[in-house]
Amino acid sequence: MKLKEIGEEQKILVSICCLTYNHEKFIARSIESMLSQVTNFNFEILINDDFSQDSTKSILLDYQKKYPSIIKPIFQKENIFSTQKYGVRMNPKFNFPRARGKYIALCEGDDYWGSNNKLQEQVDFLELNPLYSGAYHDTDMVDELGNNLGSFRSNLPDLLTIEDTIAIYAPFHNSSFLFRKDCFSEPEFLNNIRSGDMAQFSIVTAKGDLKKIQGIKSYYVKHPGGITNSTSLVNNYHYDRIHLVKMLNNFHEMKFTKKAKKVINFHKRQIYLLKYQNTWMEKIVSKFLTLRYPI
Repeated sequence: MKLKEIGEEQKILVSICCLTYNHEKFIARSIESMLSQVTNFNFEILINDDFSQDSTKSILLDYQKKYPSIIKPIFQKENIFSTQKYGVRMNPKFNFPRARGKYIALCEGDDYWGSNNKLQEQVDFLELNPLYSGAYHDTDMVDELGNNLGSFRSNLPDLLTIEDTIAIYAPFHNSSFLFRKDCFSEPEFLNNIRSGDMAQFSIVTAKGDLKKIQGIKSYYVKHPGGITNSTSLVNNYHYDRIHLVKMLNNFHEMKFTKKAKKVINFHKRQIYLLKYQNTWMEKIVSKFLTLRYPI
């Protein structure tokens, strides 16, 4: 797509949805990676700023002024994440409803895309294969200085089904995900979980499998201010994942109970192992848990 004015009457094929908070060090790189996409279709960039306290807002306003018909930020008047007013429904609440595209692509404000043909390749595949609901690709991790920390998930499978999304860890990074907007629904349980990415992956996959597009096309930036490092998420990680898996299995009409039980058992093990870590009971508890919670 040539970076030009896009009128309201012109067709948007992809809506890029971005969440940001205090990303002054990263947001410009993230936006530039979106603007650099070479496509034969129009796209828009929808950004939700969660009441940033640094210069993120002014950076976004500068980009909006330069590309008013492409970059469309909204600015919260309070930090929604900390209040949990909408659970993890930040994109579904603030970005998805205003998306004009047939497809939605995800990338948070501290991450970025590393290939300027990412969107075109994913859209080309989905346009030719209507039975698939979305596409993903490999993502590498980097630190704040750009040093490569390795793959986010190594050996990604060529295809993912619903059952694959009932998993111990997210099957791929959200910056790699592009999906059909009409494949996403908003079940009530989204208000009561913490891992929104995994829920979205699973909900979309209920309408069709996901396909891997070859190549490392995005970068997950690990830094102390990242949302996954927030105290509440770290402290409650395993409890939250148990709750998520129960909700997803129920959403999928209990079709994956066997897989769900294995994932839940893993997280139950971790809760006890962390509790007794570095104590004289650690080895005893570990042996007991292997029998009590098989995976």
